[in-house]
Amino acid sequence: MALIGFGILLGLFASYASLLAVSAGYIKKVFEYGIATSVIELLSLLILVPFLSVNGLIIALYYIGGIVADILLSQFYKVRS
Repeated sequence: MALIGFGILLGLFASYASLLAVSAGYIKKVFEYGIATSVIELLSLLILVPFLSVNGLIIALYYIGGIVADILLSQFYKVRS
């Protein structure tokens, strides 16, 4: 349970950053980043679950998804500022 909580905290920045970008009118960019994050999560699920079973699921959805979304949105704000 602590692993899931920590993974959610990793993705918390991406949640707030995407809401801020949507409110600023960058809906298409947020949509593109959401699709990119989903594709990477799906690929990591296909790779990690056969090897790590439930732990691979947690890593793929909570850790990798959160980190990828954080990185994409951080780069977005770095370019915008």
